[in-house]
Order: sequence, then structure tokens, then C-alpha cells
Amino acid sequence: LAQRIELEKPQIALIDDMRFPNEFDFVSQYGETVLVDRQGLPESTHASETALAGKSPEDWSLILDNSGTLEDFLVGAVTAFDELLLNFPQQRNVRQALGV
Repeated sequence: LAQRIELEKPQIALIDDMRFPNEFDFVSQYGETVLVDRQGLPESTHASETALAGKSPEDWSLILDNSGTLEDFLVGAVTAFDELLLNFPQQRNVRQALGV
């Protein structure tokens, strides 16, 4: 993923799924993280659904509530994206971090 981002050089790279600590660490190193909080769903026991459960709220850049309607979630997602663009400008160079 890092090599693809470096090759394509997008202004913004949106990683839409993080399930494991190494993925979280990668995204945190180069940008911001958003937790989608889905309270009310049955608890999962699968490793891909629980591997980041030990992260505290402070570990995430933003927490997006997903307990309302689809429209509520979409508004929240756009608001979260805008917040990230305005308040968390990350100019991190993947190539430099990879030592390439």
C-alpha cells in the first residue's frame, strides 16, 4: 500500500478499512485515524473485528458515531472528512519514511 501511494502520489489517500494493529500503525504514521463507533451491534469474536479493541479513544484522531440513520452517518462522514482536512493537515512523505 505504501508503495502504491508513493507511486500514484495522490493528494489524499483514504484507507477505508483497518482491522489489525499493523494497519493502524501504518495509517497513524502517515495520517489520521477514524474509528466508526457502531454501538448496539452484537459483539464479535473474530480477530479481524476485535484486534483494535484495546485502542483507547485518545488513540484515534476522530470517532464517528454510527448509531443513527444512514443519512446521519453520511453527514457525519462528510463532517469528519472536512474536520480532518481543516484541522489535521499531514504532509508526511511515504518515500522518506520507507527510506526509498
